[in-house]
Amino acid sequence: FPAQPERNDFNAGKLGPEWLYIRNPDYTNYSLSERKGHLRLKGSAFTLNDKANPTFAGIRQTGFKFQATTRLDFNPAEENEEAGMTLLMNMNYFYKCFVVKRGEERFLQVVSNLDQVRGIQAEILLEKGPVDIRIEGERNYYHFYFSQQGRPFVKLARLNTKPIGVELTGGFTGVLIGLYATGNGHTSTTPADFGWIDYKVIEK
Repeated sequence: FPAQPERNDFNAGKLGPEWLYIRNPDYTNYSLSERKGHLRLKGSAFTLNDKANPTFAGIRQTGFKFQATTRLDFNPAEENEEAGMTLLMNMNYFYKCFVVKRGEERFLQVVSNLDQVRGIQAEILLEKGPVDIRIEGERNYYHFYFSQQGRPFVKLARLNTKPIGVELTGGFTGVLIGLYATGNGHTSTTPADFGWIDYKVIEK
């Protein structure tokens, strides 16, 4: 197969075969045409924890050392709505960096979900407008960054790779770098628009 370009700007009519879903996707929650040049995801009631088909599209982590960056335009109307980027081993083990509403403000959070242990690892107040989310991987750690208005990226968190690795989770397919949206028990009223995603492998 030909090598994939580092940037996917979502200008094609459909996602390529390198994109994977969780179980059987509800394609009505995915669109590349409603906002040109964007992957629009509509959050369903299902979450990444559910044994169901949450709104998720991901690519495989194919190298120990990599950089993945996406631009997310998402202004949730309700506090249950969230959207962002995740490192997903399975429904019980994943990290995620996402936009959520609390009161009248938007926040970017980094959350770890390790079986029954879940916790907020970082949180920052966002300005208006899109946010760029970046995850950098190496053999021992994942690093989470964000940027707005074209400013330099700021690190939010550093999380160990082992808790979502195959040795501890019992999985065998490896980690997916995914874009997702959810209404956390309710159908979202606000779509999440991803402008592009860059994925660059630095070391296999």
